[in-house]
Amino acid sequence: DESADTPRVAPRTAASTPAGGPHPRAQHAEAEPRGAQAPQLVTMGVVGVGVGLYGRDVVTWFSEQLEGGEDAPGEDAADGAGPLSGFAEFVSLAKDVTFWGLCTATARLVSKALGVVVASYSVFIAGVVWYERKDAFAEAKDLVAAGGDDSTGVSIAVEPWGLAVRPNAVKKQSKLGVIYFPGALVDEVAYAPVAAKLAAKMKAPVCVIKVPLRLATVFPRAARARAKAARAFVVDAAAAAAAETSTTTTTTEAGTAPKPPVSMRWVYGGHSLGGFAAAAALRVKDADAVGLLLHASLCELADVPEAIKILQIVAERDTIVPASKALEPDDGGRVTVKVIKGGNHAGFAHYGPQRFPRRDGARAITLDDQIDQVVQATSKWAVGPPSQKGGLLAASGTNNNNGSSAQPAE
Repeated sequence: DESADTPRVAPRTAASTPAGGPHPRAQHAEAEPRGAQAPQLVTMGVVGVGVGLYGRDVVTWFSEQLEGGEDAPGEDAADGAGPLSGFAEFVSLAKDVTFWGLCTATARLVSKALGVVVASYSVFIAGVVWYERKDAFAEAKDLVAAGGDDSTGVSIAVEPWGLAVRPNAVKKQSKLGVIYFPGALVDEVAYAPVAAKLAAKMKAPVCVIKVPLRLATVFPRAARARAKAARAFVVDAAAAAAAETSTTTTTTEAGTAPKPPVSMRWVYGGHSLGGFAAAAALRVKDADAVGLLLHASLCELADVPEAIKILQIVAERDTIVPASKALEPDDGGRVTVKVIKGGNHAGFAHYGPQRFPRRDGARAITLDDQIDQVVQATSKWAVGPPSQKGGLLAASGTNNNNGSSAQPAE
């Protein structure tokens, strides 16, 4: 007999089984007898051995088919292409398309990056140009606004191409004219005082050219075109003045003939980079050009025609174009060099101080003193001393008689 304290275990019946049925794993374990998985293990082992023995051959065969090999099983060697050669061509084409696609995308990215760099650099340069541009002093602006200086007998007219500075009440105007290019970023009005003194001293017209963005070297074609317009303006004005004081015809054995146009000879010059622009303009064949004027400027002698005389004026305290870089004067008189003691780079015009591309030296003389020395040296070289006839017109064999005047080539 069992004790009353011993718990009774109820027999396992269908009623005690969960409603969802037995657990799948338990059911699977009860369904499969022990050792039923052995054939599967044997099959996997055989497959593994086969892959180990023949896998390399299978991979080699598949590679040959992609390459269009001749040794593909079941194919004639004379066919020259495997059954997967078309697929290989497709893969090759896909590779090419992918490669060129990557190249195109890379090129687009590089072009965009370069565009950003160029745009940033352009903005930077524009900022420097705007910040470093030099306006004229008030004295120069007032001189241009007044139309000239009665004390020196010089008139100044503002033309589309620049400033026309001409002497007034001159009985016999010189047949020599000056085309002058301003320095980089400097207002052409700043050169009005020196041009006025030079026109009065030489008794010759001086044309200060207005260039786009104040950069003659950046826009050489525009600079040459405006110089040509200035020359035409001076010649027409001289012809009109001559017509007022004399008849417009001459009598010859063949009868009455019109007078030839006024003959002019020209000096091209400039300050700083304006001198470079003047030298570049003289590379174009011009029979009427006789001189090159360099104010605080440099040039390559090889770029200047042999027939052109050169005057270079430098300043002792100029740090932009140091006097040590001046040309060497020659014995033949082609190159003349003048050094202004105590002068600086900005002392060739009414502007300043010069800070770009580096800070200019301090001037030890007054601005008027430096400009007077520049005018004196330039006039002596161009037209000769007042006591004797000479200068560039005498060197070129030109007198003050009228003759034909050629226009510079484009």
